[in-house]
Amino acid sequence: MNRLLEFQTREDLMLVENQLSKKNVACKLAASPALIKRGCGLSLKFNAEDVAEVMSIMADLTIRPSFEIYENIRDAAGRSIIRKLASSIKQ
Repeated sequence: MNRLLEFQTREDLMLVENQLSKKNVACKLAASPALIKRGCGLSLKFNAEDVAEVMSIMADLTIRPSFEIYENIRDAAGRSIIRKLASSIKQ
């Protein structure tokens, strides 16, 4: 699992976690990495191949949670590299 859904509130996180489990998308609750920690400080980790399904589920929600999706990879030296893939938050 190397994609992260970061949320502004715990309520948003729980709403999305429930929807992902209903659609059988594997996800795991995790503390957000310090590089992206905002809002509630919790993330949902999910597999890279599920990005399209996760985005589809997010688009179908009637309540629009504030979220950001990140890719978390390791470089050759083992350092974490985090890149933003999508966001519902206006900067």
